[in-house]
Amino acid sequence: TGSSTDIDGTSSHTFTWEQYDLTTNTNPPSATSPDGPLVRSYRGTTDPTRYIPRLQDVLANPNSPSTTWEVLTLLTRSQNYRLTVRDNDVRGGQTAVDEMTVNVDNNGFRFRVTSQNTSGITWTQGNTETITWDRANTDQAPFNTSNVNILLSTDGGLTFGTVLAANTPNDGTHDIVVPSVSSANCRIMVEAVGNIFFNVNTEPISIGVAVTCNNYDSGTIDLAIADGLGTTSPQNGPPTVHVINVPDDVTIESISIEVNVTHTWVSDLLIQVTHPNGTNDVALWSGNCGNNDNINVIFEDGAGAIACASPTSGNYDPFEPLSEFNGLSSQGDWTILIADFFQGDTGILNSWSMEICSTTPLSVDEVALDNLSVYPNPNNGEFNVSFNPRSGDDIIIEVFDISGRSILSNTYNNTGRFDETITLNKASSGIYLLSISEGQQKVTKKIIVD
Repeated sequence: TGSSTDIDGTSSHTFTWEQYDLTTNTNPPSATSPDGPLVRSYRGTTDPTRYIPRLQDVLANPNSPSTTWEVLTLLTRSQNYRLTVRDNDVRGGQTAVDEMTVNVDNNGFRFRVTSQNTSGITWTQGNTETITWDRANTDQAPFNTSNVNILLSTDGGLTFGTVLAANTPNDGTHDIVVPSVSSANCRIMVEAVGNIFFNVNTEPISIGVAVTCNNYDSGTIDLAIADGLGTTSPQNGPPTVHVINVPDDVTIESISIEVNVTHTWVSDLLIQVTHPNGTNDVALWSGNCGNNDNINVIFEDGAGAIACASPTSGNYDPFEPLSEFNGLSSQGDWTILIADFFQGDTGILNSWSMEICSTTPLSVDEVALDNLSVYPNPNNGEFNVSFNPRSGDDIIIEVFDISGRSILSNTYNNTGRFDETITLNKASSGIYLLSISEGQQKVTKKIIVD
């Protein structure tokens, strides 16, 4: 990371980090190159911090973050970097540069976070959780990194703004108290103090919310994709359009879209999905992969760059981020559009589908129901619910597992004081969500089955 000063202020400054090892080099770079650059240049940004590889690539694959054009060396070698600061003041600005040398020692080990690396992790605010990492002898010479910081991201790794532990010993384990945040997409970073290495955990963590995901599938539709009109320059032919109706009205936390297309020379194609509001749209595919044939891809943010093949298959980043849809309602007609821009190749849209995820708070203030009591909790799958109803409406008791699947739904006549024993047959150990509804009042409580 770098910094700059300016008597006129720094709001117009941009920062560009580049590797400055001038030599004849092979392309793409190799992790076993003893010299030459391993890192590509990007346009400067207002952020003075540069992660290598880029943070989105690290998040996509923390245990093997190297990409085609940004590689972590496997050798003991030095690397030289230059930071250029540009003052983009419209009245006329200047530039300044500084250089640093990074000495890499390949000791045969890898610094990495070893906890929170399985899917479906949910934390409760205020609880104690243990973070572990493989220190890879970095507390010893020549690294001599005695301490680390443990950071939390609540936005999927875009920023790590919450400090869980500062300057804690680099001993491979530390207990933290879960902060009062609510997010379904948290990540952990352990970073060196006084050095530049770091790692993140591999899977999202949910804090204070439960995630429910629903799939909406076109089924087999086999719609023809008309040939493009372009010869030397792109000109689209008639677009292929299909609609999936989503009846559920939830606020989108995240979305992934699967597209299955049979088509030769897939770089002819644009694939775009439009939200029911008709305004927000995202290009999933835009001229990717040259003369390769066929697409069977799940597009999801943070999945990593497309690896072209025939067919191109797997989970990859869309051309534009699907986070464009986050925070919007899921309900209505979603439209996919596929257009071919060059002559000579046609194809078929075989099918497409969407997985839309939303969140539910793990707990809600019980003042909505008078004198509510849920006990015992934790329990063995049998517990009591009691409260004083405030209306004559029926009382609905529902229990969901942490993935949002309903495992119990009972309706009771409202005859006064509610006091019932609830039994979850064959419930396995874990966290469940208890929903209690009385008319317009609804409370969601977390229960734990031992």
